Amino acid sequence: MRRRMRILLISDYFPPYVVGGAEISAYNLAIGLSKLGHDVSVLTRVPEKTEFSGDFTVYTVRFKKKESILHYRLHTGILSSLSMSRGLADLLRKEDFDVIHAHNWISACSVMHVRRRMKIPPSILSIRDYRYFCPSLYGWCLVQSPKIKCNLIKTVMCAYRYSSASVLTKVAGIIPYALLRDSSRKMLEESLEAFDAYITNSNFVRKVVLNNLNLDNVYTVYNSVDTEKFNIGSGGDENGIKILYAGRFDTGKGVEYLIGAIPEVIREHDCIFVFVGGGALRKWAENLARKAGGSRVVFEGFVPYERINRYYQLCDIVVVPSVWPEPFGRSVIEAMACGKPVVATRVGGIPEIVEDGRTGLLIEPANSKEIANAINTLVDRVKRKKMGKLARKVVERKYNIEVITGKVLEVYEKFLR
Repeated sequence: MRRRMRILLISDYFPPYVVGGAEISAYNLAIGLSKLGHDVSVLTRVPEKTEFSGDFTVYTVRFKKKESILHYRLHTGILSSLSMSRGLADLLRKEDFDVIHAHNWISACSVMHVRRRMKIPPSILSIRDYRYFCPSLYGWCLVQSPKIKCNLIKTVMCAYRYSSASVLTKVAGIIPYALLRDSSRKMLEESLEAFDAYITNSNFVRKVVLNNLNLDNVYTVYNSVDTEKFNIGSGGDENGIKILYAGRFDTGKGVEYLIGAIPEVIREHDCIFVFVGGGALRKWAENLARKAGGSRVVFEGFVPYERINRYYQLCDIVVVPSVWPEPFGRSVIEAMACGKPVVATRVGGIPEIVEDGRTGLLIEPANSKEIANAINTLVDRVKRKKMGKLARKVVERKYNIEVITGKVLEVYEKFLR
């Protein structure tokens, strides 16, 4: 029988304020740990007047929403981590914890600042992306090599090539931007020394971490999904087959290749393409998609995370066309949890989730023809229903909150004093 622990989770953001997948994973973990009887506290940065739900205690570092967006865009973590570290130090003076688990980059820096000044419990860091060793954040070099060798010149070139900003903005701000990213990366790499162990969200990320950082005690624990919220539900098969893309519209997501597949698909089948999400390239993508598919294209814009499950339930096929090495692919397991087959690219950690030909179809990145062929294959109702049913079973077995929480606890227990 496991001992009851006092656990502090630190997350840059936390539901209902959702910026990315890290805070969703932190929330699911808080729920899972609480259900197992552990005393869970969360320290997070949130806008003013935010309310929380869950059987755990939330401590907050408040800020104005406009400031949060500015800090997030800058990607320095410096200003944000200082206020977070003050909150963490105050909390540790008042409360005793058995373990600290930081979930993001600002959280990592705050632990580093506090550890320099006082003794803290064993600390675990979740590494969910490439920012600790890649100034561009996207890890584009990993497409060719498992090792990243960056310098300022390469950072400038990478930022110019892959940023979704306008050419004018790039020309005016590329050097300061690259300097900021490079200095941020160095500070983040330094913050890693404050931790006793590390959890990556895929074996792909673990391999990259071991190739690029001198770290021990690196474990893989996949992201979890709330299988009660993301369930099969009702929908699909009505008024044409619905193909869903749910995610950001920016460099690396490969939306243009999905759009390139539209003409071939609608030429053969009665399909509707539904796009959900926001981002710098949304308008550009919408114009491109309307030219490709006309009335067969629907753009829903940004949808709050608490409502995104319904879009998965109402569609028939989900496409994840990423061209950058996705560390994990949360949209993949959310779609699978809703009983939908996934067409996804063989990049990053995605092939660890999708069983090709069983729960979905894996394709090569940047290939509209392969996307079209895969969608046309899944138009067959019997095929896609069979895949979707198996996908749901896989998620229930491997990615539900209880299973993933148990694996995280195994890591904690290795370092308890």
